[in-house]
Amino acid sequence: LAVELEGDFGVLSIDVSGTGGADSDWGFLHPVISYEPELVVDYDQDGAEAVDLAAYGSHTHEPGQAQAEYEWSADGSPFSSSAEVSLEVPVGATLVELTVVDDKPTPHAATEDLTLVVHESHAVPGLLVAYYDGLGDPVSLLDAVPSFADFMERVLSGTPRERSSPSPRPSAAADESANSTRQWLAASSFPIGRGAFRRPEARAHTDSR
Repeated sequence: LAVELEGDFGVLSIDVSGTGGADSDWGFLHPVISYEPELVVDYDQDGAEAVDLAAYGSHTHEPGQAQAEYEWSADGSPFSSSAEVSLEVPVGATLVELTVVDDKPTPHAATEDLTLVVHESHAVPGLLVAYYDGLGDPVSLLDAVPSFADFMERVLSGTPRERSSPSPRPSAAADESANSTRQWLAASSFPIGRGAFRRPEARAHTDSR
């Protein structure tokens, strides 16, 4: 597609290509790789973890055509021709490729790739951040951290989210201190590992004071 602009500056011709963010070599086909779990960790330390792969999001924009074949490969070695498959992925990085083929008389193919990383249990990326609901000066919690956190989350960037004015626990002491400052303290940030914490049930905070 070419766009031409005319004016007192003369004719300006601009080539325009619209791919919707897809690879320009794909044509009408659009292969899409989905996988679970999102974070893959070798917790049992056997050197590999199972990852579920799916190509169901793949599609074609060409009217009257459809996907006819799926081809999966890992580090260049084919391993499946199903739309959904489970793969044992070793610790480290593995390049997974999905090739989708349409049903035209002369088939067209498009390939998408994804690097899957299986982390060792002692080297999981990100931080596990624990938040505590406290009254008064949050610094006092550093010397007396409660046994269980009110909320926990995994933070990949290393920057915990800000939290403000959560509702207090339903107790007489909390009612008497209703006007006290309520703050959350990210009191512990440490590498994530299975069994490192007990996550309490999430509680909704509706205090508007």
